[in-house]
Amino acid sequence: MSRSAIDDVEYDSYEVPASPLMELRMNDKKVSNLSFDLGLTVKDSLLSFTLANVGAGTLEASLSATGGYEVSPATLCVEGGQVQPFSVRQPADIPGTMSGTVTITAPDLEPISVSLRGIVRDPDKIYLNFDSLPQGWTLNEYGSLADSSLTASSWNDAVLTSPAVEVPEGEELFFRYTRTSDASYQKPTVTVAYSDDEGNWTEMETNFADNAVYQQWSYAHISGIPTSARRIRLTMRYVVIDDLYGFSLPQKAIMQVTAADQDFGMIAADSARFFLVRNEGTAPLNDLKAVSSDPHFSVSLPESIAPGDSAMVSLTLAAGESGLFSTLITVSATNQDTVSFRAEGYVVNQDALWLPLRDSLPDGWKNQGWELSDDGAHAGYGGQETRSIISPRLLIDSNDSLVFRAAREYESGWIRFYLSSDRGATWQMLKEYGSQLSDTARTFSLKDIPAGDYMFRIDGSYAFLYGLNGFHLNDHAPSLTLTQNGLPVSDGFVDDFGILYHPVEHVYEVTNTGTGILSLHVSASQEHLFALSDTVFNLKADSTATLTVVPVFDDNFGIRQTIITFAPEGEQMLPIAVTASVVTRDSTKFHEDFENGFSPLWSNNGWEIETPFYGNGTRMASATNTDSTCLVTPRLRALKGDSLLFEAMLPWTDDPLTVEYSYDEQATWNTASVYNADNNNAYLCLKFTAPEDGCFFLRFVSKYGYLDNFYGFTYEPNAPQPNGLLHTATRINDSTVVYDLAGRKLNPHALTPGLYIRDEKKFIKK
Repeated sequence: MSRSAIDDVEYDSYEVPASPLMELRMNDKKVSNLSFDLGLTVKDSLLSFTLANVGAGTLEASLSATGGYEVSPATLCVEGGQVQPFSVRQPADIPGTMSGTVTITAPDLEPISVSLRGIVRDPDKIYLNFDSLPQGWTLNEYGSLADSSLTASSWNDAVLTSPAVEVPEGEELFFRYTRTSDASYQKPTVTVAYSDDEGNWTEMETNFADNAVYQQWSYAHISGIPTSARRIRLTMRYVVIDDLYGFSLPQKAIMQVTAADQDFGMIAADSARFFLVRNEGTAPLNDLKAVSSDPHFSVSLPESIAPGDSAMVSLTLAAGESGLFSTLITVSATNQDTVSFRAEGYVVNQDALWLPLRDSLPDGWKNQGWELSDDGAHAGYGGQETRSIISPRLLIDSNDSLVFRAAREYESGWIRFYLSSDRGATWQMLKEYGSQLSDTARTFSLKDIPAGDYMFRIDGSYAFLYGLNGFHLNDHAPSLTLTQNGLPVSDGFVDDFGILYHPVEHVYEVTNTGTGILSLHVSASQEHLFALSDTVFNLKADSTATLTVVPVFDDNFGIRQTIITFAPEGEQMLPIAVTASVVTRDSTKFHEDFENGFSPLWSNNGWEIETPFYGNGTRMASATNTDSTCLVTPRLRALKGDSLLFEAMLPWTDDPLTVEYSYDEQATWNTASVYNADNNNAYLCLKFTAPEDGCFFLRFVSKYGYLDNFYGFTYEPNAPQPNGLLHTATRINDSTVVYDLAGRKLNPHALTPGLYIRDEKKFIKK
């Protein structure tokens, strides 16, 4: 067995008393400071303690309280080594400052006495929880409100100043406080000053935050402020304060008017603006009045406002008389300083032009680059592009003016007004508004314009335009607007009908977007090439008629053009000339564009339909990457010297297109041409010429080539069949089906006039 030895052990001896011994504890810790501040109470507050018997035997203790405090329970029985809880309540039913003691006694033991203080909030006293700053209180820029407290977080003094207050005899000013940080160099300070005359201040020498602890609230009870004090001021650094309480507001009404200068803008009907009148005092606000210096403005407000209440007051500008009006509004009440503000607005002249500039412009007006919305018209920077609003024809009398409302987006913004006496052919600048504009909207008047019949143009850059009023629309000023499929048509427009095999109509919409009667004559320079549905129009204002243009088909096929002139009567209106162009082709000739895929009349081995990147922009027949690809036309009849036109695109210079023909029902093939491209993606317009009279098949061989737009010869389904061969026409031997000359299946109930095939025979649809 092994042995261990311990030597020289020192220890403190503790002898458990043989009798009961009291110890006051809070949060399982012995209470050494027997003085407690419960702060500001708005409802019952409790302090929780435990009484410990650190001796032996049974502790019989009695508990009592003074000063309005209540302790529960009144007696405690605590065995040796045990604890028992008790609480102290600060009631909230009687407002005011409280102080008292709680005493714990036990036989043969020294009593424990605990000092208490606190404040029960009086709802009639001043109380700031700093959710917001009440009316009359001011805080400079070095203080801020956040998280329901006031923070002064810099070395600059944050200053909180009260409105007029009343200080009862012996009453304290209370607040709680803590440090903004634990940095030693950021010394927390709160000093208090008071003023008897609202001009001179008396500083109290104490720093009431000298003992502030970071993240722990402390309480300040400030006494010694005399009853003569009328305002209180707190100066703070590096502290957070909350629950400022004490003193009273004077028993009087305090009128607070929240109203800035009012701008009604441009109005066409009675319009109201609103401002707020509030009674921040403790007595009724009586004999409340508002006077307007201009009778066009009226104010509706109550005669009295109760303490703490407010009234939303309407200020109305009547629209009975047009013009620019301004007023001084003066608000007064008994024993209150008057409050004044200005208001202005322009009532539009309903007998003149009124353009609110919202969302869209009326008929006859043109917008080039201005953005229209509910907020008005905006002209941004357009670079070299002019942003313009152009009017229809307007009449101006000698005393007329144009009232408008405008603002600028940046200092470089401007608005320019131009007029034209020749319907927009030339323009003369009237006036530029640049430095006159500001960031806020203002009303301007453009005057001294000679009487006459004009069009106006308004250009702008980085500017806003909110309304136009003045001048008059010319009631006898028709205006021609020409559209096709809803799109505008202007002078010089080219109407390309494309390549046609039968007549197709294009429709124009002719609209009078001006005033009065529009008399219009329409003519074609080559009347035999294009047919017009009408040549004379007489249109009322805001009315529309249609004009149909159809190419004329005769025995002459090819490119056809004519100039269609829309000529309105009147010196102020310029004609609109449109060039109509078409390529007509004989519908009895064979044609194929592959837009509907391969017709069953074609023999195909390895060709597909696609739209190549370097093609003609339409679908084309495409040879796949095999050596055996070939594409064979239907049977075609031609006279010697007739031509079959077609287009080809060859992507590569080393990939030729071979064209072969057969006039013996494909028994033998003859090489007509071999085409090689001089450069990649070459686009070629080609033709095959019949070497003799007869029926032909053409075969095309290529590895990567493309084919499109065949035209010429005639489709022949009924030729003799030598050598017992079946020709491709048998594929469409169906008496219930109609085909065009390219072999495309058609709806027999929707045929236009032309030549068709049914039951292997040609027929004419008239």
